[in-house]
Amino acid sequence: MHFPSFRPTPSLLFMAVTLGLSATAQAAPQATTLDAINVTAANETEQARAALTRVPGAGNVVDLTKADRRLSTSADVLAYQPGISAQSPGNEGTKVSIRGSGINRGPGAHASGISVSLDGLPLTGPGGTPYELLEPLWLSRAEVLRGANGFERGALALGGAINYVSRSGRDSAGLELQYEAGSRGYQKRSIGYGGVSGDVDYYLAYTDTESDGYQRHAASDGKGAMANLGWQITPQLETRFFVRYRETNHETPGRLTRDQIRNDPRAANPANLAIDARRPQPGSTWIGNMTTWQIDDASSLQAGLVYHTYPMDLN
Repeated sequence: MHFPSFRPTPSLLFMAVTLGLSATAQAAPQATTLDAINVTAANETEQARAALTRVPGAGNVVDLTKADRRLSTSADVLAYQPGISAQSPGNEGTKVSIRGSGINRGPGAHASGISVSLDGLPLTGPGGTPYELLEPLWLSRAEVLRGANGFERGALALGGAINYVSRSGRDSAGLELQYEAGSRGYQKRSIGYGGVSGDVDYYLAYTDTESDGYQRHAASDGKGAMANLGWQITPQLETRFFVRYRETNHETPGRLTRDQIRNDPRAANPANLAIDARRPQPGSTWIGNMTTWQIDDASSLQAGLVYHTYPMDLN
């Protein structure tokens, strides 16, 4: 029996290959390109400001990392803040008053009427609040709860509560050098260094200042150092250690009468001049630890411990 032979032509082979490739192309999934999505966590200052909005009352958050002015004293930190009066005679002895609190205390004395804390740890004691450890260049921000709003932090003071938050390696630009000079002999020199290494962040700083003051017999000088070391043990558990040390020496010009202010505002109280009134602080030390357990997005548990000593030689 004879079977007819069949030999495919080139055109038929080309058609078969083309159909095969077409079927393969249709089976392959098409790649989809999505738009880029950037996820950015809010920094601590923004988080503090958001937390303040949940307090049913007045408050302030002062971001000091972006300050565009001289930061010499606490008066500069709290300047232009609504509801807060902060006055300085030219040295570090700032008088801070909120809603009339501490109005009977003059600059240079332990402040009263406001509960003050450093990094959430108490600074105010039974005799008031010493001011020498509140070096502005060591601060990242200041959180103020005015009046009864301070109850959130256990503050029983009339004026409320102020929490000064230290610089850390997470908001440091690395090596920081600063020199300031101004009228009436004012000079400030500062060096700081901070960074992040894995789960650990650190910040160290040294600052010294000097000034002749606005009034006569109001000269001051001070020097000190600080350190802030944080360790993120787990995503939910963090511990942080703080150390501050400063030595200061301030002359105290005293109060003036209304006539003295009108005729010679730079004068000093004669009684203060007679005894050469001054306030030397030979060395104030503040050491603390704060450990935070973040239970969930809305709950956390904090435990802190602080040691504070501030010897004074009052004349």
